[in-house]
Amino acid sequence: MAAEYLYLTYGGIQFLVYQQTKLLLSRTADLAAQKAKSRSMAASPSPTLPSQILTSITGSSTVQSFISGATAGIMATACTYPFDLLRTRFAIQRDVKVPKNLLILDAMSSKDIEHCLINIITCSF
Repeated sequence: MAAEYLYLTYGGIQFLVYQQTKLLLSRTADLAAQKAKSRSMAASPSPTLPSQILTSITGSSTVQSFISGATAGIMATACTYPFDLLRTRFAIQRDVKVPKNLLILDAMSSKDIEHCLINIITCSF
């Protein structure tokens, strides 16, 4: 059951971070486009080349999706990996115990009734 919670948490974090990053990049691209328009109308000095390249790259929907997906994967992994590591360590450290009902079934498979009863009684305690 713990693994299912871990996967649900991973998916939830990934979805949330993807949506928020995509929204942030979209707003940033819109703001950069508005600033570029206002600059061209005000006849102010043109922006530097790196600024123009960054504006054109972040304005692309494909680049926004790529950056959002990468950020979402990194954040979801960073948030859930410690819990996955703990879950794995606990699974390795756990002692292997056979349930008593399986021991009773094994005892009942013996051929004579005396041996069967003795095994059932010893498994019960």
